[in-house]
Order: sequence, then structure tokens, then C-alpha cells
Amino acid sequence: MAITVSIEQHQVARCTPFEEVPYRNQDARLLNSASLLLPASQPNVHVAVMSQSFVVTQQPGVAYAQQAPHAQEKWNSGLCDCCDDMGICCCGLFCMPCLECRVASDYGECCCLPLLPGTSFSIRTGIRERHHIEGTVCRDWVHLACCFSCALCQTARELKHRRRQANVVTYRG
Repeated sequence: MAITVSIEQHQVARCTPFEEVPYRNQDARLLNSASLLLPASQPNVHVAVMSQSFVVTQQPGVAYAQQAPHAQEKWNSGLCDCCDDMGICCCGLFCMPCLECRVASDYGECCCLPLLPGTSFSIRTGIRERHHIEGTVCRDWVHLACCFSCALCQTARELKHRRRQANVVTYRG
């Protein structure tokens, strides 16, 4: 901040960026950290202080880091690859509610969630989005509507594969 002090009334700069502040004898004060004091013996002392202006180019707010888009992966197994895992295939064909409860539990939800209508759709879509598997909501719906047991088995195989990948520990000696 620039400070201009003038002792006489007519020497005060009268420019647009300056602001005139009159002081009297008893108003002598410390103006800045350089300890510039106004002389208390002068009758009409005026001080001109340059005002600072700032241009705001961006309003303050919360900044969010943008993440790079993840590469879309494919399902670990195809929709009709039920025979790849015979345990899941038999469970999906003969005891579908049990497999639904297992998928919900493996996904991290309550095992009773599949008792509500439409939750298998949301679980499949959630798994696909969580693991960045290619596909769309429409495709999820079509797979579940046309071949529910095949789509459920595919979802169970995918979760089993992901769980196996997470449990792999590499040791380098």
C-alpha cells in the first residue's frame, strides 16, 4: 500500500485511485508498519491513501479434482457361459432365490434384499458400474428380463472372480 502524506491542504493528490482522509492534531496515528507518524503539531494534516482494487476472475468455492475416466472392462464370462462354474450354474437353475441372496451378500448388501422386487437389477447395474464393466442400464434390464437365470449366474461369476483377484497376495522374495 502506498501512503502519501502532505502537510498543507493544497498538496494532497486528488486522483481517482486516491482517497483523501483528513486528520486533526489529536488524530495523529501509526499509519503502517514502518512507523510513519503524522506530526501532531500541524493544524490540518491530510493523508491520501492509495486504495487497492482486486479483480475477481473466479468466485471462491469448492474445487473438485476431476478423475480420469476408467477404461471399460469386459465381463469376466459371457452371458451363456453358465457351465464355466457348475456350482453357480446349478444354484442358479435349481435354487435361484438362494443365488440371489448370495450375490446380494457378496455385493455388500443385506442377503434379504432380493426379496424386494427390482433389486437384482440395481445390484447388477451397481456391480457393473463399481467395477467399470462395459454396458448400459438398458442392456442390464434386457439381460435380466429375457434370461434372468443366465444374467444372475454371470453376475455371481463376476463377483467370485473379483473376490479371487482381491485375495491374491503376491510375494517377491
